[in-house]
Amino acid sequence: MCKRKVLFDGIFTVNDLTAVGALKALKFQGISIPREVSVVGFGDDTMLSEMVDPTLSSVVQPGFEMGRRAMQLLLDRIEGVTTEPGQLIRLDTTLNIPSILPGLLPDPKKYSAAWQCQRPGHFM
Repeated sequence: MCKRKVLFDGIFTVNDLTAVGALKALKFQGISIPREVSVVGFGDDTMLSEMVDPTLSSVVQPGFEMGRRAMQLLLDRIEGVTTEPGQLIRLDTTLNIPSILPGLLPDPKKYSAAWQCQRPGHFM
């Protein structure tokens, strides 16, 4: 995107490791993070997000709870307990923003309510 002169102000990645790669590529191009471009990862690797400079913002998913719920569904199925097919289970996520960033973030009043992540289990 940088080579093609595509204008963008943020990158949301599929996981924290990919976000670290994006940070590295942006820094190599001389782009200031987060002043020019914001980078947000996704996952539960808070240790990784704290090891990079600048500290990575990340949507934290409840990995342990996801595994616990999956195991319970499997055990229920093995024991013959009927469950609703295609059952939707929503788990809350949180947006982990490093303490150094709030003054650098855009004014949330300029964006829609969906951006503010008010609903549990939703991030847009």
